[in-house]
Amino acid sequence: MGRLDAALTGVRRSLGRLDQQRSAPTPVTQLLLDELLLCFRRRDRLNRSVGRRLKVLEQRLGTMNER
Repeated sequence: MGRLDAALTGVRRSLGRLDQQRSAPTPVTQLLLDELLLCFRRRDRLNRSVGRRLKVLEQRLGTMNER
């Protein structure tokens, strides 16, 4: 599960940056949490799907931060 831990660390860093930029909770935070929960519900595909989903989420987070 080393890759999962690394991916979750990346998400935590992204959320930390987001929290520093904005004082109120944002839809991005909820989106990230929803996607992570979806991954965990599909444990049979966890190893394959988590990395892909987190990359997509980080891209979305970057796009929303640029706005």
